[in-house]
Amino acid sequence: MRKKINLKIAISVWLLTVLWLFSGSVIAQTRPISGRVTDVNKRPLPGVVVNVKGTNASASTNERGDYVINGKTGDVLVFRMLGFQRVEIMVGTSNTVDVTMAADNKGFYLQRFQALLKSLESVEPKSDSASR
Repeated sequence: MRKKINLKIAISVWLLTVLWLFSGSVIAQTRPISGRVTDVNKRPLPGVVVNVKGTNASASTNERGDYVINGKTGDVLVFRMLGFQRVEIMVGTSNTVDVTMAADNKGFYLQRFQALLKSLESVEPKSDSASR
């Protein structure tokens, strides 16, 4: 009789342990997280680098601003692009994380790029009549 009780307890403890281990792996399971990255005017941003903070997982957005990266609930996605402010968003239960990035008006390279564009606007094409 005592052996039967000990066997039942051992089986119960084993089952509870297996269920506990399984439930932990289901909660921490990675899944594809996707979304679209746009600027404040809702234009897609191609070439944005997306990382899962604290890991080597990385992706970048395509020409439509879309990305896909593997992550799990609680992970922090970091979005970076030259000329834009860095954005960090924690992954929730949704498989979709859309992001709007604002321009970084303080960035050195953005100021240089804007100066280059301004100088190109002032260049006028050569007239054919002047070369004759």
